[in-house]
Amino acid sequence: MWAMKASEKEKLPFHPCMNEKAHTRVARLHLPVAPRCNIHCIYCRRGKQSNSGLRGPGRFTAILNPQEALEKASSFLQHYGSNSIVGIAGPGDPLANEQTFATLELLRSHFREIRLCLCTNGLALPEHLAALSTMGLRHLTITINGVEPRYVSQLQPAITYKNSEYRGEQAAKILIAQQLRGLQRAASNGIFVKINFVAVHPINTTHITETARTVKKLGAGVFNIMPQLVLIQDEFQQRLPHHQLEHLQNDVWSCGGLAEAMIPANEAFMDQNGCAIAYTGAFAGALGKSLLSGGARTEVFAPRVLQLAQTLKAQGKMISYQPLCFTHYVLIVPKGNPAGIEHIEDMGKKGIKTLITPDASPPGGKASMVILQKAGVYEQAVKNSVSSGDCVQTSVPEIVHGRAHVAVVENRLTRLPQFKGKLDVLDIDEKYYPPAPIPFTIGRMKWAKNVELAEEYIRFMLSEKGQACFQNAGFIPALSERGQRLCRDLGIDDGQLPGQLVVLWDIPLPLRSAIPELWRMPCHPMSWPLTLAVELDCPSWLGSSFWQNILRLGLSGGSTQRNT
Repeated sequence: MWAMKASEKEKLPFHPCMNEKAHTRVARLHLPVAPRCNIHCIYCRRGKQSNSGLRGPGRFTAILNPQEALEKASSFLQHYGSNSIVGIAGPGDPLANEQTFATLELLRSHFREIRLCLCTNGLALPEHLAALSTMGLRHLTITINGVEPRYVSQLQPAITYKNSEYRGEQAAKILIAQQLRGLQRAASNGIFVKINFVAVHPINTTHITETARTVKKLGAGVFNIMPQLVLIQDEFQQRLPHHQLEHLQNDVWSCGGLAEAMIPANEAFMDQNGCAIAYTGAFAGALGKSLLSGGARTEVFAPRVLQLAQTLKAQGKMISYQPLCFTHYVLIVPKGNPAGIEHIEDMGKKGIKTLITPDASPPGGKASMVILQKAGVYEQAVKNSVSSGDCVQTSVPEIVHGRAHVAVVENRLTRLPQFKGKLDVLDIDEKYYPPAPIPFTIGRMKWAKNVELAEEYIRFMLSEKGQACFQNAGFIPALSERGQRLCRDLGIDDGQLPGQLVVLWDIPLPLRSAIPELWRMPCHPMSWPLTLAVELDCPSWLGSSFWQNILRLGLSGGSTQRNT
C-alpha cells in the first residue's frame, strides 16, 4: 500500500482485504462461481487443484453454481456473523460470467444486509457497474498492472472484448482505458476501490509509482503491490522433472457456450487422472483467429462451427478432430404456456408477443433469425416482437416473467441454473436448423506438450461419462443415436470418421498399450495393419445401426475379417 496519513487510515473500510486492523477480526469468504475469463495473464494458470496443492491465481478446488454458493454463504454467515464479507474473485473474471450476477442477486435477496465485494480485471467494469451498484456492492478490487501499454502488453498479452480478440499493445490500450474508466466511475458512485498491482521484475517494477499516482487521482483508496507473483509458477517448475510437470497440466480451450458442460467434465477428468486442466471458454471466433494467426497456442481445442476445425487441420495446427456434441434449438415459453404455443409457426400469429435477439452473437442471433425465415414467419415474428435485445441470455427473463410469450433459443440455455425449471420447452423441427452453428468438435493441437495426456483427455470427453456432462447441459452428445445421425447428415468425418470412431469406446488400458495404432492411426476399419486378434464390445448407448455395422472386429495377419 502507499504511505497513508493517519486521517486517511481512519477512512479505510473495516474490510480484511483493505484494512490491516480487520485481518483477524472480520471473516471473509470468496465464492468460486466464475470460471470464464476475458483476458490472458502470463502469471495465471487456471485449473483445479487438491486442497493441499499449489496455490496461485486461477487455482480452485471446485466451481459452485449460484445455488451452491448461496448455501455455502449461508453456512459461513451463520458461523461467523453478518459482519463478515462475502465476495467473488474467480477463478476467471467475475464480470465475464453470468453466474456472478445470479449469485449476487441470490445473496442480496436472502441477506439484505450482507457485505458484498468483488475482484475483477476491470475490462468489463464500465458496462456492469450500474448493475453492481444496484446489487449493493460497496467494496471493489481491480487488478491494474500498469497504465502504459508497453508494460501491460507483456503481462496481459491478449483480451477478448465485445466478442473480438485483441493482442499486444492494442489489447493493452483497451484494457487500460476500461480499467481507468471503471475505477473513476466506481469511486464516483461511492464504491471503495482497492487496486492490486502484480509486480513482475523486470517487466513493470519501474512503473509502480506512476501507476499508483494515476489510480489515486481517479479515486482508488488502497494500492496493494503483489511482487513477483509469476515466480510461484517458476519455483514449481524447478521442483518437478519436466515430464511430471507436463503430465500435471493440460491446456484446453473451447467455445464459451460449452462451458457449462466442459467444467464438470474437466472436474471429472481431473479427479480420475490426478492432473490439472487449465481451461479457457470464450468466443470461438476470437480463439480460432488467434490460433490461425499463430499468436496463441493451446493443446486441445473444442470449437463451434465445423469449418473452423477444418481450417485449423488444413493448416496443420490441429492434428485431428472428432465430433463432440451438437447444439439444438427450441421454443421457450413461460411456465404453463399461457399463449398456447404449439409450433414455431405460432410466432407469426397476431397477438403473440415474441422475443427476438437479431444483434446477439451469431449462434443466438443470426441462427435464430434463419430458423424464423425457414419457417416462413420471420417478418410477422419481428412485428410481434415486444423486446429486441443484443444478448439472448440477458433477454430470457422476459419469457420467465411472462412479458413475452415465446422465443427461439439454444436448448443449453434452458439448463442454466437461473432458468432451469422456470420455462416450458417445445421442440423445433430440425428441418429449420441452420447447419453452421450446430456442431461442436474437439481436436488435439500440434502444440500439445504431452500428446498422451491430450489424447487421454479427448478419449474421456468422448466416453460415456464425459458425454453425459454434455447431455446434462442440454447438448446432443455426438455418440447418441441422434448425434450419430447428425454426424452423417452434416458430413462431420475429418475425412476418416469410421476409423476415428474406435477412439470413442472405453478400451481397457492394457489393450490400448498393446495396440496403440488402434486409436492413433487415421485409417478405416477395413485396413488396420494389426497382427492381433481382438474383440471390442460397444456400449449399449451407441446407435443400433452403428452396432450392426461394427459389432466385432477380428484382426489378424494384416488383413481384416468382419463378422456382423
